[in-house]
Parts: sequence; structure tokens; C-alpha cells
Amino acid sequence: MIIKKFTGETMREAMNKVKESLGSDAIILKSEKVAQGGIFDFSDTKHLYEVTAAVDNTPIPSFEQKKFENMQERNKQSVIKDKKFNKEIFNNEKPQSKDFIEEIEKSFKVMDLKNDLSKIDKKLDHMSNHIKYNEMPNLPDSLVPFYIRLKESGVSERINKDIMMHIYMNFKGDDFLDDSLINDAVYSEIEKRLSVESLEDRSDFAGPQVIAFVGPTGVGKTTTLAKMAFNKTIFGKKKVALITADTYRIAAVEQLKTYSKITNIPLEVIYKPEQIRSALIKFDSYDYILIDTAGRSQKNVEQMAELKKIMYEGKVQDICLVLSANTRDRDLDDIIKRFSSVGYNRIIYTKLDETTTYGSLLNIYEQCKIPLSYITYGQNVPEDIREVDGRDVSNFILYPEKIKM
Repeated sequence: MIIKKFTGETMREAMNKVKESLGSDAIILKSEKVAQGGIFDFSDTKHLYEVTAAVDNTPIPSFEQKKFENMQERNKQSVIKDKKFNKEIFNNEKPQSKDFIEEIEKSFKVMDLKNDLSKIDKKLDHMSNHIKYNEMPNLPDSLVPFYIRLKESGVSERINKDIMMHIYMNFKGDDFLDDSLINDAVYSEIEKRLSVESLEDRSDFAGPQVIAFVGPTGVGKTTTLAKMAFNKTIFGKKKVALITADTYRIAAVEQLKTYSKITNIPLEVIYKPEQIRSALIKFDSYDYILIDTAGRSQKNVEQMAELKKIMYEGKVQDICLVLSANTRDRDLDDIIKRFSSVGYNRIIYTKLDETTTYGSLLNIYEQCKIPLSYITYGQNVPEDIREVDGRDVSNFILYPEKIKM
């Protein structure tokens, strides 16, 4: 097979050269418009039409003949859609149509326009992401998907930029081409910004370990307390007793009374902070005493003062601030700040099944520097609670669609 390239200022000129050199049996393999100075000529020069054609001068086996004919037909159709015009070009007896050649030239212009539009679409998409996600200047393309994932998961802009900057500063050359390496680096950066600790075992101290649950209304304090009290993986065979100060909600007291009867875990109801001391004395032989408190508005000074008094009278060792995953970020910030006066030293994050974004898990620690101890999801007691580690939190933030609760 003989393969040659022919150029001309017009398609007609290039096709004439094909016929003169290879004859009417020539097969058009490729046709395109090229810069006169070659592909690396970026000056504003005139373009030429380049046609790659072939003619076969050897017999083709029968099996290969069909393949060759199919290729021939496809290549003809890609350049010339109308079979009638196809005959005009490849048949010496019929003259070439000026209108046809002009039509071919127009088709090249359309192809060029489509290519230009495709490039513009990609550029606009990149610009759209830049505006939508407020991307960092000069952020490598390979980091952009991770930046967007963190952004869409609710990670704060400051933390997100800090993570990207640390990776950018520590990576070199081909590191940016390895998605697996970038993924591991993002996990590592998230985990460095977290503290995850279960409740400290204070069994070596004299007396029971007292744990209180505080937080605003509706975050699931009572249900969380019940999950912990009745879950054998948390306290094992240790003796647990309950105290509730949440007498503002009849349902809360009744809920704990029901659980208490089912599990034979004792429950004491108090109505004033001063009554907590007698309850502690009553449960002095127990390993753990869990205190449920009423939901409190962080903006109500009197309620916060009463809550602090309960913590003081109860000599509470671990105060768990219970936060709901479906709370808005701005409200979470306010709750974290105002409840700090109570002196909480643990975070429990609830209702993860009611949201699809988990960036606040990272934002919370960045703000208060208090470790996360447990997460809860669903209403099943005692099943829907567990401890987490940094890897778990990273999975929630980066790949929430893969999380199974």
C-alpha cells in the first residue's frame, strides 16, 4: 500500500493532487486543516488543507478484503457524507462540483468551531468552579477534586485552604500525579486536626465516676445516655446508675423509667440541684453514675447558671456536650462558645443519620479543641452509638456516600 500526504490552499487543489498522483482508486484516510508553518507555528498565518490518501497495489486476502472495504467506506463517509458527491471525486468521468468543494470547506469550518466551543466549555467549567468554590490561586488540578469534596462536606474555608496548602508545600513534581498519594495526604491532614478519645476510665479513683450530659434542647441527650448506659461494649460489666434532672419534659423521665425497668438499672429523679448529693450517696457503690440534664438555651443566663450548679453539686468528672449533626454551623459555633462556661471536656455528636454533610466534625474540634468521644445515628437503643477514630471521621467527610450506618 502506498500512503502519501497532499496539501493545497483549497480542498479542490489537494484532491486534484491526490488524483494526479494516486489515481481515481485512491482512498482518503484523513483530511484536516493545518497551519502553513506546521503544528508549532503559532503565528497568524494562512492555513492549508492536508489530505492523507492511500492506494493499494497488492492483492488483499479475502478475509482482510472485507475489513479494508469497511475502513475505506468509513473514511470516505467521514470526509464526504453524500455518496453522489463521493462519485464525483473518485470518478474521472464526472466533473468535480464547485459547490461540493465549498461544502467540504464549510464542514471544516464547522469542525473548527466545534473544537473551539469544546475548549471554551472546559474553560468556563473551570472558571465556574473557581467562582463557586472560591478556589485558591494556582491550586494544582489534581488537588481541586479534594478541595471541592471538603467544601461540599461543610469543612470551613479556612481549614480547607490550610489542608490544601500543607499538601501543596510538601508535595514535589510527580507527587501531584498520584491520586492515591494525594488521598492519603488529605486523610492524614484531617486526622492531624482531630482529637478522638473515649471516656477515660477513672475506676482507680475512690467512688463512682460521674458523667453528665449537657446541651441545647432536642439534640438527643436522653436517648444518648440510654444508649451508653445499656450498651455492654461501653461499660461492660461495670455497675451503672442513672440520675435525671430533666423534669421539664415528662416524656424524658418516663423514657428513662421505662429503660430502667427493662434493664434493672436504678434511676433517681431530682428536681433541684441540691438534691443531687443525696442521689450520689445512694449510688456510692456503683462504678458509673450518668446524669441527664434538661435542654438549655445557651442564651438563657439563668438556665446556664443552674446547669453549672448541677455540675458543681454533683462533682461531675466528665461533662459531655451533646451536639446534633443537623444544627447549622453558625448555631453550633454559638453553642460551643456559650456552653464552655459549664466546663465540658467531651463531645458527643448525634443524629448523623439525619444529614449528608459531616465537615462540622472537623470544624468543631478546630474551634473548641475538645475531643470527640462518640457518635450516634438512629433511635435504636442501645445499638445506634459507637466510638470513632480519625479514620472514621475522614471517611465521613470525604466519602459520605460510602458510609453505612
